[in-house]
Amino acid sequence: MRIRAGKEAAFLELAREHLGDGLAEELWALRKPAAQLAVGAPSGDEHRASRFGGLPLLDPEMPWPVRKDRPLSFLALLDLEQLAPFAAATGLPTEGFLNFFSILDDFKADVLLPWGEVDQFGEWRVLLSSPEATARTPDRAVKAFPSRSLEPKPVCSLPDIEELRTEALLQKHGITDQWAFYDFVEPWEEWSSAPLCSTGDGHYHQLGGWPDLVQSSVFDYATDYTMGTPFAAGPDDWRLVLQIDSHWDMDHDWMWGDVGVLYFLLTEANLRAGAFDQTWLVMQCT
Repeated sequence: MRIRAGKEAAFLELAREHLGDGLAEELWALRKPAAQLAVGAPSGDEHRASRFGGLPLLDPEMPWPVRKDRPLSFLALLDLEQLAPFAAATGLPTEGFLNFFSILDDFKADVLLPWGEVDQFGEWRVLLSSPEATARTPDRAVKAFPSRSLEPKPVCSLPDIEELRTEALLQKHGITDQWAFYDFVEPWEEWSSAPLCSTGDGHYHQLGGWPDLVQSSVFDYATDYTMGTPFAAGPDDWRLVLQIDSHWDMDHDWMWGDVGVLYFLLTEANLRAGAFDQTWLVMQCT
């Protein structure tokens, strides 16, 4: 769940009213700052600002990422200087560019979008390039997406009811109906016409903070997928780098499984070290 900037006090008051002071305060203590990414107008393929699609900005020594002789598709560019005001929330560096790539579904070739299994590592890549990086065109045919600008907006994120931290909190307070936990928010918004959580067009693209889940905790998924490998980490060690929602209005192929979401994750230690080559991807869909 995400709370709009400036609506934090209103949400906390509402939570106290419906959950009681103790539980509301403990829930609020789990909050994390984040940045929502609102999709804007079309931009140039070489535009040097945060965007979906277009062309990556890579340094000369960086080859276009390939997995099993198959080029990966470019998904997103993050302009780290543009996003520097959100560095405390995201943990990202403040200069250069992050380029996000992934294999896409190709049913004719029996190729599927990765969902996070260990043997799929390399089917997604995140490349950190310098401020001097230049636009790169692929040397082979690969699915490309139209360029759309991204506007970051500050939000406050709270853990989903499926997060392990939330489950532990509910158990502590003896709450068994977890689905009723956040149910007070939506009807209050409808009654008051004062949205606390609505921040855009219904698509949930986000940097940092707690992810919007389709299934159970993506941090738990990453822990299970990497168990027994050099990438192994516990659920509390993972951080959300970027969440990319399906967005059929942008491109009919911008669809992850059945209206799913891509979550690019990194451990806290690797995020601090800037080791984006260690990024893990989890895909969830309905």
